[in-house]
Amino acid sequence: AGFPALQYKIELAAMGMNDNVNHPLSPHKKLTKLRQYEKAWADIFPTKLVKNVVPLSDDAGWEWCGGVLATTLGDKSIQFFKPGARIRGVPLKAWVLRLTLSAATMHIDPYQDLIILTFLEEQRCAL
Repeated sequence: AGFPALQYKIELAAMGMNDNVNHPLSPHKKLTKLRQYEKAWADIFPTKLVKNVVPLSDDAGWEWCGGVLATTLGDKSIQFFKPGARIRGVPLKAWVLRLTLSAATMHIDPYQDLIILTFLEEQRCAL
């Protein structure tokens, strides 16, 4: 009970995992996180479900790519959602990109911080 660094190494090896020695957490905190991770997998169907409701209209376009959900809104905006992770302490993130025109199609590549939007020619001519 008094040697968290040793306990962490034993439990980590028992799970077939390697330690990230460069991570700034103390052995005690690493052991706590490892046990939370192991418990989460042991209880894969939790009694308390976390729900993130994303409202979509009938004509809303959406794309899921790289862990980011992008949905078009009727007011010439695109809303982005990145789900959180309780076990890693990562909160849900949401942000909005406002445009001057309505996008016809979109494609996102979060690994390159890239979003590609196409617009209809009629919109530009109507301005």
